[in-house]
Amino acid sequence: MAILSNEQVERLYDKNAGIYDRLVSGFRWAGLGRWRRDLVDRLELKAGDHVVDLCAGTGANLAFLLESVGPSGKVTLVDLSQGMLDQARRRAKRLRASNVEFVQSDVAAFRFPSETRAVISTFGLEMPPDYAGLIERASAALPTGGRMALLIDPACEIENFGQTLALGRACDEANFFWLEDPYQDGGVSQFAHRKLRQMVKTPMLQTEHIRLLEQHVDFIVADGTDYVRAGAHEDGGVTGALKIAHASEGFGLDVELHGPGPVHRHIMSSIRNTNFFELGLVHPKVKTTKPPVYLGYNDDLDGIDSEGNVYAPDGPGIGVPLDWDWIRAHQVDEGVLAEA
Repeated sequence: MAILSNEQVERLYDKNAGIYDRLVSGFRWAGLGRWRRDLVDRLELKAGDHVVDLCAGTGANLAFLLESVGPSGKVTLVDLSQGMLDQARRRAKRLRASNVEFVQSDVAAFRFPSETRAVISTFGLEMPPDYAGLIERASAALPTGGRMALLIDPACEIENFGQTLALGRACDEANFFWLEDPYQDGGVSQFAHRKLRQMVKTPMLQTEHIRLLEQHVDFIVADGTDYVRAGAHEDGGVTGALKIAHASEGFGLDVELHGPGPVHRHIMSSIRNTNFFELGLVHPKVKTTKPPVYLGYNDDLDGIDSEGNVYAPDGPGIGVPLDWDWIRAHQVDEGVLAEA
């Protein structure tokens, strides 16, 4: 797996800075603005406070922060991308704010001002390789009574039920949209996730690690999840994924398709009970993960149009042609599945 340098990350975000807010606009209706507002509220900022926003991007938290610290306070926005900060400057100008500082820096090297009273980062702390070390430094920079608000995806890294329960309760306080596959049981225990659902308010998204219709329905009936994860690539193809989607709809639940791809674009276009088209592993330091078997198809961030949309391809079959030269060059074996 190739890791992008800071310079490459900076160029990537500089390139998309002008359209970045439109690219993520689809999350607004899902409550993203409310999440940001709730996080800022939980910082309990006072007039005159100095708050630092790490990985601030285009300044999506800025209006809420300015409202909390007032004209006598100060907001420092830190981001690696100058292009993103330029967009944040435009936002500050629209808000007629003169108490905003813009710092272009790798957040891992940023020096927290001595007057820092609170630190916030939304959807950004998964970017630095040593985010745990960054959190420790930010915590150390806060005075007694300082506050920090975080949004981060656990990605099945939580070791046990107790730690997951603590995370779930923290998600409750921050009003997360869902908590997906939180801990390392492989996401297959109906009882454990039902127990977790009974003890936290945040909706659960499970079933990525079980297969086919029957196991998904069993998980739903056992009250082990609130949202249902399914995918054509692991759950019996297009027909299997559609069966799970329709079964979930019968229980009044939404199904979320696992990962991108032209097949999932078609399925998502054909069902009502779904929320997000998942672009997997779009961390700026991760090289594209899509299999290079398609011609003229893109599931990277720059494959989203200026309005934040992706479209189902309209060619024959799954909608996009296959790169047979690449497939033959990487062939390792062959066999006959069936004979006429």
